[in-house]
Amino acid sequence: MNLTIVEINLLSGAFTAPFIDCLFDSTGTIGSATTLYSIIKIMHQHNLDCECVQLLQLLSIAIGTSFPGEFDGLSTDTTSDTCFIEEFLKDVEDLLYDLL
Repeated sequence: MNLTIVEINLLSGAFTAPFIDCLFDSTGTIGSATTLYSIIKIMHQHNLDCECVQLLQLLSIAIGTSFPGEFDGLSTDTTSDTCFIEEFLKDVEDLLYDLL
């Protein structure tokens, strides 16, 4: 499945805020979101975007939120993964800026 940048941006935007809310509810601290942001950013800098998507999928299950169904099985589509992770990082950065 080929997603456009606009579609990926919308998916990330719809996913990120509820994901961060559930992460905060699960851990009780905003520090968990800043730590996750740092980890994903470092992985992205090392071109590990497929692994970032897989990590977010796993964390989504663990904290009880849903991962965008459009991304199920896209770990072989590195362009979409990269775009999604870049959008996710921007969204988390905006949320953290608003919260801190």
